[in-house]
Amino acid sequence: MVHRECRAEVDSRNQQTVAADGSRRTIKQLIFLVRGHRVMLDRDLASLYGVETRVLNQAVRRNLDRFPDDFMFSLTRTEVRNISQIVICSTLKHARNVFAFTE
Repeated sequence: MVHRECRAEVDSRNQQTVAADGSRRTIKQLIFLVRGHRVMLDRDLASLYGVETRVLNQAVRRNLDRFPDDFMFSLTRTEVRNISQIVICSTLKHARNVFAFTE
């Protein structure tokens, strides 16, 4: 089964992202408060860099020694469920692992 990534492009004039479904969100709307940290989800960060989520996560895992310990963490199923009620992309709640990247 093929899963379609929720990709976004940044409109540099007004700092909005344009999602695959055509919706517009500002970068601020991609930042969530989780465990007291302001974070971006791996899929949103990957879309800003123009890569697939798995490619971003793979690159980070290969270079963990270059980042501080609190640079990223894995979300619990409850946290993913809570965020998926806010986020438009339906693939989020079915993702196996969702990582949150701190500022």
